[in-house]
This record gives sequence, C-alpha cells and structure tokens, in this order.
Amino acid sequence: MMMTVFSVLLILLLSLVNMNRMSQELIEDHDTKIELVEMNIVQVLKDLDQAYAIFDNSIAKVMENNSMELLKQYEKNSNFNEWNFKALKNELGMDVYIINNENTIIHSSFQKDVGINFSQCCKEFSELLDDRRISEGFTHDGVDIQQKTGELKKFSYLPTKDQQYIIELGYDLKNDEIFNKFNFLKTIEELKEKYEFIENIAIYNNDGYLIGESSPEGNRLGVDRRKYLEWLEDDEDTLLFSDTYKGKDVVYKYVKYHSDESRGHSTTRLVEIVYNEDAVQKELSKNKLAFIFQFVGTVILAIILAFLITKMVAKPMYLAFHDGLTGLKNRAAFESEVNEILMKRKKKFGMLLLDLDNFKVVNDALGHDKGDILLKYVAAYMKQTLPEDAFIARFGGDEFAIVIENISDQEELQKIACSIIDALNRPWINDCDSTSELLSQGNKILHSKNVTVSAGGVLYPNDGTDLEALYKHADDALYYSKSLGKNMYMYYGALEEKERSQQSL
Repeated sequence: MMMTVFSVLLILLLSLVNMNRMSQELIEDHDTKIELVEMNIVQVLKDLDQAYAIFDNSIAKVMENNSMELLKQYEKNSNFNEWNFKALKNELGMDVYIINNENTIIHSSFQKDVGINFSQCCKEFSELLDDRRISEGFTHDGVDIQQKTGELKKFSYLPTKDQQYIIELGYDLKNDEIFNKFNFLKTIEELKEKYEFIENIAIYNNDGYLIGESSPEGNRLGVDRRKYLEWLEDDEDTLLFSDTYKGKDVVYKYVKYHSDESRGHSTTRLVEIVYNEDAVQKELSKNKLAFIFQFVGTVILAIILAFLITKMVAKPMYLAFHDGLTGLKNRAAFESEVNEILMKRKKKFGMLLLDLDNFKVVNDALGHDKGDILLKYVAAYMKQTLPEDAFIARFGGDEFAIVIENISDQEELQKIACSIIDALNRPWINDCDSTSELLSQGNKILHSKNVTVSAGGVLYPNDGTDLEALYKHADDALYYSKSLGKNMYMYYGALEEKERSQQSL
C-alpha cells in the first residue's frame, strides 16, 4: 500500500513538473511571437525614418522652394481670403495650410482641417509651432499624419516675417517611392494575417492620433488611454494591461518608439499591439487534459505494477518477521518489539520464554509432520488463551516467547504463564471445521506423548533493563523450571532470591 501511494505521489509530482514545463514553453513561445511582432513594427519604422533622413532631401527642397514662393505671394497680398488654395494645391502638388498666431488653421486646400486649434488638441505641438513662428527659418518633419484622416504626409513650416502666420505644406506620401519601400502599414497587415492572435496593430503619434489611416473608432487614442502618452517620457519601454477589443477579452501592449533621427514633432510614436490569448489558452487546456489522461493512465499502470511487485515481495517480507509454520512473529520481530518498548522506558512489561517438554519424542516416534501439527496447535492455543495485545513469537523448534505490556507484578505474570500450562493440559473441543480438526489432532498428539510446557519469566525493569539481560534471565528461569520436573513455571526473581538464600547458609 505504501509503495502504491509513494508511486502515485511520485508520478503526480513528475507529471505536474512536466505539465508546468510544457505550459511554460507554450507561454514563452506565445510571448516570443508577440516580441517578434513588436520587433518587426519597430524595425520598419526605424528603416522608414532612416531612409527619409538620407533620401528625402529632394522632397524637402521642393517644399522649401514652394514655401518661399508662397511667402513672396503673402508679401504681395496678405489677404488670404483672396487666395485660391485649390488652385495652389494643383499647381504645387501639395496641400497648403495657413496657421495663425493662435495656432489655428484658418485657411487650407484641405477644408476638413480648417478650424483645428493645435493649442487645444495638441499642446506639445502647439508649443513647437510657437518656436517655429519666431525662428524665421524653413523646417520640415519626417513622416506625420493628416489629423482628420490619419493619412501619411510630410509637413513643412515657414513663418511669415511679421510672425503672424505659418505657411504649412503637406506632401502626400501614399505614392512616395521611399514610403512604399518601407511601408509599415503593409507590414502590419502581413503580421495580422500571419498571426491569428493579433487583433489589431496601431501606431499613434505623441498627440495620440492614429498614423496611417482613418479608424472607425476615431483617429485619436481614446480618452481613457491618453494617459499612456505621458508614459512615453518614462524609462520603461513596454506597457501591458488587459481590456476588451470589439467585445473580446484581449491584452494591450504599448511599445515606445523614438526615432534615431530627431526631426520635428513626428519622431516619437506609440505602437499599440492588441492580441488575444485564445490560442495559448486552448493549448494550455489541451495540455492540462493530456496531463489528466497521462496521470490517470500512469496511476493505473503504477497500481498494477505495485500490485505485482507487492505480491512478489510480500511473502519474503512477511517471512522476514514471521514464522512460516505457525504464523507467529519470529525472533527478529520479537527483538524489534522488545527494543521498541525499551526505548519508551515508561511501562513495566513481562517476558515469558516457553519450551515444549518431550517434543523430541513426537518427532522421533511420529515424524516431523506430526510435530508440525503439534506446534500449530500450541500456537493456536496461546492465541486463544492470551490477551489480544500480547506479543507471541516462535524462535524455532519448540521454543516460544511472549511479551505482555502493562503488567504490574510477578503474580500477574505467573497467572498468565500458569493459564497457558493449564490450557494445554485440557482437551481441545472440536468445532467440526477443518482448522479445529487439525488442532484436535495436535491435542491428541500432545496427550499421547505426554507433551507439556515449561516456562520462565522476567519483569522489566526488575530483572533487567536491556534485551540481552532480560532474555538471559528468562532463559535461566526456563532452564530451572525444566530441571525441577517440567510442566511448570519459574519466575527469575524467585530463582535469584533462592540462590541468595542458599549462599547465605
């Protein structure tokens, strides 16, 4: 039983370790894929910024020339109401915006942007515009967005000399060769198609506006999440939290991106990766189910093996502490029992050694098989006569030993010894079953050859405090009882007192 329990516990431990390892591998694999998505997005943004830093000088130069022409036009006619912005766009191939000293777009070839007040929506950008208004120089940014549509554009800025306005140009990058070579929007779609767990990938500028396209939910990061824009200034590079996306439980991962090429307002971005954990949870559930089946199957196998092993080793283990003939405990078990009682050193106990008188006559006259029947009979009679908690052992041959705990004095020990001697002198009552028949034969053998019992007894701690002393003194008492004529009991203490009396005479 203990072996089976140990095997099951060991299997459970190993199975749990294995399940935990597999679960950890699944989670790590999922996390690795998320990191790969992150790395791909960041890398394509970096490549795009670096490419524009190197190759977009020609675009910037055209924008500068166009801005200077518009500045000349302003110096000739500062009344923007008389400007034809639609015609200017067709002529220049770029959108034209006029930003006043309150950082509001008051005129534009892109009518949807007219009225945008940057001081209200985009505080950081508004401060940058104030600086550019007094710089008296041409500036241009990298990749940025059309605020109302999210479309990618490159913007340039040139203040008027009276510092009242900024002439802004917007160049559409949709068909730009550099952008199409490093198109992060295409990369996003490829990643969403490759990894089913990706729900959405979005990139926001540092004012929280979606870069690249118009979103059904709006082009700006939700109010409840704009607080993460402040996190862009913190040291941590990533941020994770759980939420819902289109009614589905997901994880939001925000990744901070700073361009190596600091070019205006548009080089700090927030990458938002929205992913579900359905696939990994499904695999974890399958892993758990596999663990249960594996554990149950292994436990069944372990129980079968333990049963077979137990059957193979049970008999040798039983015989190691039991007498094979009578079923009583053997000498090894007896010594272990006595030593265990001695270790407690709390209670008195009695020890009896018994020996069958004339047993050799039975073996010689009737044969060893009859002697075996007689030994079984004696063992059974002692079990019937003695208290249930008495420890009975056979040492081999016709020698028996008994340990009885909680004995108060020698008279009680004598009473038990004499009850055994008297019981073996009485006939066995046959109860008409196979066991009783066998024992009845033993009783007949015992009386036919005048077999009796001699016994010697000791008390702990009166007659010894260790196994060796107790056994020797009990054996001395047994030997003396036999020398007096057999079929009797002798207490070692009485024998010792008798010897002292004789010595005093």
